Amino acid sequence: MKKRKDPLDQLIKAASPEVLGKLIKELALSRPETRRECFEFLKKHVTLTPEESAISEGETLFALWNELKFDLSELDEYGGGDYSVENHVEELLYDLSEKLRKKKVPQEYRRELLDKVLPYIQSGNAGLDDALYEVAYTACYDKNDRRDLAERFEDIGRNWPLDHARRIYREIGDNNKYLELRSIGNLLLGDGQKRKSHRDRQKRTQKSKRPNG
Repeated sequence: MKKRKDPLDQLIKAASPEVLGKLIKELALSRPETRRECFEFLKKHVTLTPEESAISEGETLFALWNELKFDLSELDEYGGGDYSVENHVEELLYDLSEKLRKKKVPQEYRRELLDKVLPYIQSGNAGLDDALYEVAYTACYDKNDRRDLAERFEDIGRNWPLDHARRIYREIGDNNKYLELRSIGNLLLGDGQKRKSHRDRQKRTQKSKRPNG
């Protein structure tokens, strides 16, 4: 039996560059995954200036973020979800980290990505902390980036982000900030222990007031 020709091939050959360009734009605008795939395909087949290449890397990064952001928001809102969804979002987050490791993404894109990622780190409710922290760290290319990240962690004001901020300050040689945050961390730990002791006393008091039998 003679193999049939793919009608799509015939239509592509018949279409003008303008029509094909319009088709690609419409598909890319409506589907983040398609937008990312277009960037990745065209980068391999089109000659770009260094500036255009850098912008393309940044846009590819955000196309990938847009693929995962809805599911990540759902996971964060409900404290987790279906395993397959969690696994898919985690894989995409690690894909983001891999792209960032190539150190080709302009700073403005990386800082904007941190604006998107840090609220989920602050919430800590999506169950994907490791992958989110990895994106945050791989978005830092130099000492100034790491200081910016430490300041962002510090602004969150919670124990775990503060611990990360301390480590970064120590790594970049800012011992004054490291010692300052270590003192704050000890105060927070002490406050937490006091609150726990207070709750334990309340429970014992309530238990003692319950009628026997």
